[in-house]
Amino acid sequence: MSTPDAGKIGVDLLKYASNSVGEGKRGLIDQIYPFVHEASRTMGLREISRWLRERGLGVSHATISRALRKPELHWKGYFDTRVKPHAKALRCAWGIPMRDFLFVSSSEFNSLSLDKALSSYDESEINVPANILSEEWFMLPAKTREHCRPFANDD
Repeated sequence: MSTPDAGKIGVDLLKYASNSVGEGKRGLIDQIYPFVHEASRTMGLREISRWLRERGLGVSHATISRALRKPELHWKGYFDTRVKPHAKALRCAWGIPMRDFLFVSSSEFNSLSLDKALSSYDESEINVPANILSEEWFMLPAKTREHCRPFANDD
């Protein structure tokens, strides 16, 4: 019996992992973390998992539990993937730091987005990120958004 080539098996494992159905599960919890965090205040983890599964997002209650035990990692993941790209676009267009518009009330943000547009930017370059932030960021309670403040630097 020959000994398997560990190097080849390792490469095959990485190929399989990158094409796996489970790919992105870690990223998925980051993308929905604030919503899971809020839901966990009134729902059990199994109930949240079942609700997500019924909508096509297969996130186990164990994954949710681990995420809630290490929240800093997932707040950062959410901010970096769902908020920061849009906030950076607006920061460039408006010429103000992200912290100056991400942690205001929803009505203040909406009024800012109407007032701050610079003529050198196409309307869609401002409207698209502003709409996404309005729908996904500003619908979260202010207290929940505050968890992301440490990651809102203008780098």
